[in-house]
Amino acid sequence: MLLIFLSIWIGTTSNIPMEGVRIPFMLFGTLVVVLGIYSVFKHYLVIRNAVQGMEQQEKESEPVSGTYTGYCPYCGSPVNEEYAHCRVCGKKL
Repeated sequence: MLLIFLSIWIGTTSNIPMEGVRIPFMLFGTLVVVLGIYSVFKHYLVIRNAVQGMEQQEKESEPVSGTYTGYCPYCGSPVNEEYAHCRVCGKKL
């Protein structure tokens, strides 16, 4: 979509008769497209990192081998009696 905008912008601004105005308009349109692509990529990275963090948290919350003596009353994760705080939600047991 941004590339379509860029091609239309450059095509339109190339027909401007004043030589002193055409180049800045083309550069402005190009800058808008580059910033748009950067913004989309930046948001993609933020979302990807959030999803990876959630997946990592799910892996950490899965019970590991060992005996558990109960469950956290706040989030339901398996806990041992020697735990002072829940490993998943962090609340005091």
